[in-house]
Amino acid sequence: MKLVKEVAFGRAIAKITVEKVVIEREEIPFVQMASREEEIRTKVEIIANGKVVTACTGAVATNDRDYYSSRFKNTDEEYITIVGEATTAGREVADNINGIIKKMKEEITGEIEEDKEIETAKSIVAQAEKEGIENLMTETDLKEWKNGYNNIMNEGGEGYLPYKVSKEDYEKALKKLEGVN
Repeated sequence: MKLVKEVAFGRAIAKITVEKVVIEREEIPFVQMASREEEIRTKVEIIANGKVVTACTGAVATNDRDYYSSRFKNTDEEYITIVGEATTAGREVADNINGIIKKMKEEITGEIEEDKEIETAKSIVAQAEKEGIENLMTETDLKEWKNGYNNIMNEGGEGYLPYKVSKEDYEKALKKLEGVN
């Protein structure tokens, strides 16, 4: 997923891009690591006269009057800088750019979280079908079953407990998947 928005940056334009990138890694024998990761990347490009002047990941407001006194007449204002190459007046410009980046990230990460919830719900339904939907226990019954299993198989100590789906978890998963294809 990729979101793009353009906002004013003085007489130029700030093109903000936030995207979800999937990184595929080559599997290495005997090393446990995720072979697929999702990453959120941001990029702010300052475009003046149709050309990209500079690019970075966000805007920084600064109030270095000594530096700006040689470049600008009004040194009482705050200026924002993108990687030291593009500068304009006003802290609100930096706040606007960074606020847009934050909202775009929230929109994308909300989608990532939704995807994970759907995947979890699908795995719960698959496990319930594997166990047999008519055989599902309530959470109370499942807790008693796990306690008995642990006492017999693990002699009351710590050890393996098989994963089983409760009726309540199955019903929640079905509700989550109602509107999903």
